[in-house]
Amino acid sequence: MTRDMNDIRRDIDSIDKQLHSLLIKRADLAEEIGQIKLKSKDRIIHPDREAALIKKILSSHKGGFARESVVAIWREIIGALSEIQYQKVQGEKIQVAISCPEGPMGYVYLELAKDYFSSIIPMKKAVSPLSVLSMVREGDATFGVLPWPEDGSGDSAWWRHMMDETSLDGLNVVARLPFGNKESLDINPEYRALVIARLPFVASEADHSFLAMSFETDISRSMVVDKAEKEGLKPVGVYNCTCDQNQWNLRLLEVDGFVDNDDKRLHSLHKALGDPHARIVAIGGYPAPALYK
Repeated sequence: MTRDMNDIRRDIDSIDKQLHSLLIKRADLAEEIGQIKLKSKDRIIHPDREAALIKKILSSHKGGFARESVVAIWREIIGALSEIQYQKVQGEKIQVAISCPEGPMGYVYLELAKDYFSSIIPMKKAVSPLSVLSMVREGDATFGVLPWPEDGSGDSAWWRHMMDETSLDGLNVVARLPFGNKESLDINPEYRALVIARLPFVASEADHSFLAMSFETDISRSMVVDKAEKEGLKPVGVYNCTCDQNQWNLRLLEVDGFVDNDDKRLHSLHKALGDPHARIVAIGGYPAPALYK
């Protein structure tokens, strides 16, 4: 028997009220946690936990509601709740600095940031990646959104300026934009960006990590990949910086899995590369993307 449309609409109204009531309760709990963090000095934002939460939700998701929409809704909720806690603990708003070059790419980075951080989080446009690094380092922004690394020099090799971040609250890459990938694609999304913050990069259930390298000798891309594989690392990308004022050869290696500066494989890789003056620095990474069908 076909149900009357008015009956269905009454069910929808009831569900809508329940959803709103649950959002209010969720916000109250977030504020309560903020009070605890204020006393314990615990950090507020955990990109690793956020990724784990969304992936757990996706693992049980079914039906016609698009997985991308599920992620968008939860990213909006997470952003709003993080803002509640941040204001409770820090007494100020979360702010995101975005590298916005002239032309369409500036708009792309802005949209990627809004999709990830929530529409309520203030966005600051910056003229260059170096400006973003400075704003986050100096505390003028909570997060920074930077272009995906590419071969070359200048703005495309902004990562080289993170090699001297040695303190516990130094800059790290902590997330990737967009949050997910289409399962049907064999390649990454056309537009990608990275998020930096003065937060530690913490292991989640599946990660990618970035290793910034400087060499006094000319060590090729293929040699870096080969030696890394032999030391148990799994390269998924390598980027060259072709110019540096100190004439050092610079490489950025992206590897599958979580790697930090305490990882013994970095010491072994340094030795295997045969350059006593080489430096290898883990500069963070991101939780592996969720998959959309």
